[in-house]
Amino acid sequence: MEVVQRIAATLPACPCGGHFRPGANPKCPACGAEFAHQHDVVRRLTDPHMIVMHGACAFSGERAPYRVEIDGV
Repeated sequence: MEVVQRIAATLPACPCGGHFRPGANPKCPACGAEFAHQHDVVRRLTDPHMIVMHGACAFSGERAPYRVEIDGV
């Protein structure tokens, strides 16, 4: 879990005022329900998939952060 702690120390601040944490699941902005992930925090490090919702912020080590916009929402 040392690698998870090192990652946690480098996570950016969220523009909404919240905090990113390894292992935290995304939550519905309307009701707060959690979208559970099928894997533990360590296995997620190599999982190429993520849950995104309209209005979410996406961060990448290769480009600037951006806000997710989903048509039809």
